[in-house]
Amino acid sequence: MLGEYILAGFKVAMIILAMLIGFIAIISAINALFSMLFGYSFQQLLGFVFYPLAWLVGIPQVDALQAGSIMATKLVANEFVAMIDLQKISQAMTPRGLGILSVFLVSFANFASIGIVAGAIKGLDERQGIPFPAMVCAWCTEQHWLACCQLLLQAWFCNPPRY
Repeated sequence: MLGEYILAGFKVAMIILAMLIGFIAIISAINALFSMLFGYSFQQLLGFVFYPLAWLVGIPQVDALQAGSIMATKLVANEFVAMIDLQKISQAMTPRGLGILSVFLVSFANFASIGIVAGAIKGLDERQGIPFPAMVCAWCTEQHWLACCQLLLQAWFCNPPRY
């Protein structure tokens, strides 16, 4: 009985590891492709998309583009990859931008989490279909993103930027 639980836990750990490696590899390949075609990586282009959100939640304008790129990295890959990217540029960011971005990164709301949870459920029970767990995970990720944005807006209202 205990051995089955240990094997199930190991199986889930291997599924998570494989999914993380796969997502990070896919993002790296997409970044390389976009860099060859457009001169900008996929994450840099998403940084332009996330720039307004970064600025709206209170990240100073000088940091907003880099913060938007890291926010996009977190959404597309995961928070660990985003934290590594943040570590590389943290010295160049303002304390306010670094603090707000750090709060944003401490969550598991990303696309990789959807795949990891759906894959782990499918791996544990072969009869369980992917559509229901994926739908639940997508809804939870959406709700988590909304909660994360709400937290950032609350922080912004408590300490609005001085322009």
